[in-house]
Amino acid sequence: MNEPNSNKIANSDNMKRGHFPIKDSSRFLENYFRILSLAFWPIIWYKWIAITDRFLEISLVCSFSLMSILYVILFLYIGHKGYYHIERIEVLYRFSTIIAFISTLLSFVSFPRNVTALLIKMGILLIYFLVSLRWVVKYKNDQGVVGIMASILLTIITLYY
Repeated sequence: MNEPNSNKIANSDNMKRGHFPIKDSSRFLENYFRILSLAFWPIIWYKWIAITDRFLEISLVCSFSLMSILYVILFLYIGHKGYYHIERIEVLYRFSTIIAFISTLLSFVSFPRNVTALLIKMGILLIYFLVSLRWVVKYKNDQGVVGIMASILLTIITLYY
C-alpha cells in the first residue's frame, strides 16, 4: 500500500474527528501568535499617529482583544488535549506577551491618564521583561530577545505617551 496516501487518509480521518496532528497544531499556534504579535504594532502606530476616530480606536482594541482571547482558548485546549507539548516557560512567555499587549492598548484607549492603570501596566511590562529574559538566559531561546526588546519599547512608549 502506498504510505503517503495512507497517511493522508489517516490525517483526514483524524481531522474529521476533531483531532489535530501534533506538527500541525504547533505550527498553527506559532503562526497565530506571530500574527497577533504583528497585528499589535500597527494598532499602536495608528493610535499614536493616524487615528482620530474614537470608534475606530475602540474597534481595533476590541478586535485585537477578541483574537487574543481566542488564541488563549485554543492554546489551552490544544495543550490540555495533549496535541501539543507546551513548555511552562513558553506558556508564561506567550501569556505575558498577550497580557502586555492588551494592557497597553487598554491603557491607551480606556485609561490614558490613570496613575493606577499606569502602575499596573508597568508591573505587567516588568513581568514580561523578566519572563523574556529568563527564556533567553536559562532556556537559550531567541524568541525571548524579541520579548525583551518589545517590553523595553512598550515601557518607553508608556513613559513618553
